[in-house]
Amino acid sequence: MPLPQLRPNTSVAEFFRLLIAGAPRRDGKLVDIDASATTATQTARHGLGRAYRGGWVVLGPSAAVQLRVLEPSEQAEPQTYVSFALSAATAVTARIWLY
Repeated sequence: MPLPQLRPNTSVAEFFRLLIAGAPRRDGKLVDIDASATTATQTARHGLGRAYRGGWVVLGPSAAVQLRVLEPSEQAEPQTYVSFALSAATAVTARIWLY
């Protein structure tokens, strides 16, 4: 993402406002996922209406459980599904932010 074009007297607050306004991450969605206890890659519908560009775990399992959102290039249908990998012995529920 290119930096915003600034005038010489632009304040720091205005710079960050412009920077955040152009961030692609704001055009995202919170997705709740229920992951079963397996180490296999799992998928869930995301409902963005387009392929997602990335994501991260917002509210997840304990620190002992690793949940990783796969990159769109690592799966077959990023326009409909998000894929994730889980390392846990029990099922977990998590909330992820996709953009």
